[in-house]
Amino acid sequence: LGADVEVDFGGASSSAAEVNAFYSFWLNFKTQKDFAWADQYNTAAAPNRKTRRLMEEENKKARKKERREYVETVRQLAAHVRKKDKRVAVFQAEAEAAALKKEEERLALKKKLKQEKLERAMAMEEPEWMTNSADTLTFEEEEELAKQKR
Repeated sequence: LGADVEVDFGGASSSAAEVNAFYSFWLNFKTQKDFAWADQYNTAAAPNRKTRRLMEEENKKARKKERREYVETVRQLAAHVRKKDKRVAVFQAEAEAAALKKEEERLALKKKLKQEKLERAMAMEEPEWMTNSADTLTFEEEEELAKQKR
């Protein structure tokens, strides 16, 4: 593998963090292998520099292709195992239940706050300056008075 990180598959009593760490490692797997066996040409046998460079390019493409296929195979295997792992299903169900509970709590809080706001609005008394008393004039009446004074 080339990695100094040791990941354990765990057991039935493993925590969600341990299981997620295992699958995170394998679903993001990168190999350290050089894939020299995928080389198509022996560059030491090249007659000149130009030919050797072309051979090296072809070998590089072949190595890259083999590396990509290998990494993809490992990742597909990890995805398949994860799909079949009952622990992952249990953890997902728990997470969904927690998210649903959190959403219900959020909606209950929102409803409570709305009800409190409505109660405060109903209990609020208008200040005296907002009330329309007989001794105060409306905007139109004030304008008419101003025209008459001119």
